[in-house]
Amino acid sequence: MHNESTIHVVGSGIVGAATGVAFEEIGHDVRYVDANPQRVSELRADGRSASQSLELDPSSESFIFVCVPTPSTISGYNLSHVRSALAAIGAAIKRSPGFHVVVMRSTVPPLTWVQVTIPELEAATGKPVGDGYEVASAPEFLRQVSALEDARSPKV
Repeated sequence: MHNESTIHVVGSGIVGAATGVAFEEIGHDVRYVDANPQRVSELRADGRSASQSLELDPSSESFIFVCVPTPSTISGYNLSHVRSALAAIGAAIKRSPGFHVVVMRSTVPPLTWVQVTIPELEAATGKPVGDGYEVASAPEFLRQVSALEDARSPKV
């Protein structure tokens, strides 16, 4: 574990699993969160820490990677999973006195940062960004067939 921080991966499908495993391989404490109970069971069967809800350790800082699906539609992206994840993350941050960084890894359209991410977190936490938490963006560029390899060696 580095710097007494924990990495939470919210959404543990292809992108989330690859992201989490890459962090585990370099020594980080990673906890997976997924709404699908079958996925949680699969992760646990693989020896990973996984649950259906986000619980933040109040005595340490954490990085929370949002890796939920953002299916494309005729009018853009469906951000319903992102909104749900941010509401749950905000509620967990509100209960935790620690400092947290929320990292958007899901593919989202431009301006999602100011139109969705920040407003959703501020509404759920009851406090502005900078007061106990920060936000960042690290979009995924993973190919499904080589997701873990791509997460291990990101290209810029």
